[in-house]
Amino acid sequence: MLSKKITIKKASGETELFDVNKLINSLRRAGANDEIIKTVINDITKWIYNGITTKMIYNRAFKNMRRLEAVSAARYKLKQAMLELGPTGYPFERLIGMIFQNSGFSCEVGIVVEGCCLNHEMDVIATKENEQHFCECKYSVDRGRKIGAQVSLYVKSRVEDIINKRKSLRKYQNTIFKTWIITNARFSDDSIEYAKCTGINLLSWDYPSGEGLKELIEKQNLYPITVLDSLSKKEKSLLLSEGIVACKQIIDNPKLLTKIDLAQNKINKVKNEINNLLSLS
Repeated sequence: MLSKKITIKKASGETELFDVNKLINSLRRAGANDEIIKTVINDITKWIYNGITTKMIYNRAFKNMRRLEAVSAARYKLKQAMLELGPTGYPFERLIGMIFQNSGFSCEVGIVVEGCCLNHEMDVIATKENEQHFCECKYSVDRGRKIGAQVSLYVKSRVEDIINKRKSLRKYQNTIFKTWIITNARFSDDSIEYAKCTGINLLSWDYPSGEGLKELIEKQNLYPITVLDSLSKKEKSLLLSEGIVACKQIIDNPKLLTKIDLAQNKINKVKNEINNLLSLS
């Protein structure tokens, strides 16, 4: 273990002291066993130096994990895999729709709906019995981005226009409406404060604590295809363009892989990697 304090730089530009326990916990959550954790931590603590970035630490830890245990590495790679869903936000919206569907909702993704004043495009509308959830998805390829209160203000006004329209329709007389802002990034303190005050539901990578996007993906086995090492970047892009965003879709219907003309031995390799990944959860 480290015998001195090391200052590291976060993606936001802020600095903090390196906490080896945070790295240990992230490795353990990824499914690494004690032997792998010990090996990775020994390497990192011998190599780390003042001013190093969290990204560099992540890359080295992942490289070691990949060598030691490919499946644990895939889970550790989840945050980076989310950033690789881009550049558009549509695959992210599809993934969010699947999360709601796993909770018993029917979902519409990327549709235009009528408000009192204007028509609005909603990223995800999730409906179950007498509940309807309007979700604005803010996808980012910037690891350090924070969603500010101005986004909440904008979303609240749009959704209220839709809700006011629907409340005037007989079909929705007994419906409870809820507003969501969902991101793979993080929320600023003022956006969280405003959301709490106005009743907006927030979901980000690590918010709410212990129930964030990361935990939902792991609990529901909805790992994005971008975690897979058995697919090339081009192959992942082709699958995403076909609306195939989650590994579970491939397991449920392996024929989806034929859409991008993969050879049978490659299909078997992909299926094997996914089965190993999901078996850890």
